[in-house]
Amino acid sequence: MQLAGQLASADFEELAKGFVLVKVDLTDRSENNPNRPIAAQYSVRSIPDIRILSAEGKEISNPGSTKSAVMEAMKKALGK
Repeated sequence: MQLAGQLASADFEELAKGFVLVKVDLTDRSENNPNRPIAAQYSVRSIPDIRILSAEGKEISNPGSTKSAVMEAMKKALGK
């Protein structure tokens, strides 16, 4: 997945190889947005919302959206 903004960097891209990155579009706030159930399942309150989930969909971490916090949570999830 091509990333823009503060997460776009070589060190993040290398770390991200250990994950499946999923982007869920929640910009459409209408009742017709098919992604609303996902937002409700994980209690998303604001955008951006970054979560680290297990393969089963269980939340491992909700690190916020700063690059350092996200990368630290990713390293922890990978056992690094």
